[in-house]
Amino acid sequence: MLSEVRLADLRDATAAELRVLWTQTRDASPPPTLSGRLLRLGLALDLQAARAGGETVADRRSWAGIEARRSAGAAPRSAMSGMVPGSPGAGTRLLRSWGGEVHEVIVHDDGVDWKGRR
Repeated sequence: MLSEVRLADLRDATAAELRVLWTQTRDASPPPTLSGRLLRLGLALDLQAARAGGETVADRRSWAGIEARRSAGAAPRSAMSGMVPGSPGAGTRLLRSWGGEVHEVIVHDDGVDWKGRR
C-alpha cells in the first residue's frame, strides 16, 4: 500500500487522510497527539525507507521511543529529547544561505570541502 504513495501525495493530504494512511500501512492507529506534520514526516520516512530497502533497527527503536513519548502526551520537541543526530555520510552536500550568499559544504570520508578548501 505505501509503495503506491508518492511524497507529493503526503504533502497534499489532510491530517484525516494521513491518519487513515497511517492506520492502513502500520496496522495501528496513530497516537492521537501526533499533528498532521508529524504524521506526514513519519509516513515520508516509512516511504523513503521502504524504497531504500527498509529502515535500520536503530531507526525503528528511535521512532518507537518518539511514538511512545508522544502517546504519553509529550510535546513534539520533548518527545525527541536525548536523540543524537547521525553524522552526514561521504557525498552529502550541505547548503546554507547566510549573509545573502549560499554556502555549499561537501562531506568526504576524510573531511569536508567549503569554498574550494578542504
